[in-house]
Amino acid sequence: MPPENAAFPSVSDDYYIAIGKVAMQWAVFQAIVDESIAVLAKVDTESGLCLTAQIISMPGKISTLLSLLHKRKCPGDLFRKMTKLMSVAQRYSTARNAIIHGVLRVNLQDRVVLRQNVSARSKFVVIRQEVDPKPLQELVPKIEKLTNDFLQLFSVLRHRLVP
Repeated sequence: MPPENAAFPSVSDDYYIAIGKVAMQWAVFQAIVDESIAVLAKVDTESGLCLTAQIISMPGKISTLLSLLHKRKCPGDLFRKMTKLMSVAQRYSTARNAIIHGVLRVNLQDRVVLRQNVSARSKFVVIRQEVDPKPLQELVPKIEKLTNDFLQLFSVLRHRLVP
């Protein structure tokens, strides 16, 4: 047990900055997806945002987007590209959620702050690792690329949809 007067462990400012960048870049991507859903649903942006605000999870937004593309008879090649891009979005969403909503623990023996991920999908798994900004910093450009790829693909496919 550490002495009572031992300093509380701190987390680097780089870690906090990286969390903010991931959160902000993801919010931009999500806002673009929300507006795209409004376009596909053929409603004005504000009405569309009233609807998408009720779809909390990214899987729900992805499902809605793909369903609307299917309803609007999106050509198969573009639909497959969007489906593939949305599977990338789902992976990044999972990574983002683990980072933003992950549990932090303090190892009281050596006063190290740990990030803890717990999964119980198919089996119970606990992963503990020291907080490190590098994985967060690496996620930001990936989300930026996802956003740009989405915008590019959506601008092509929206002109090839059945009105």
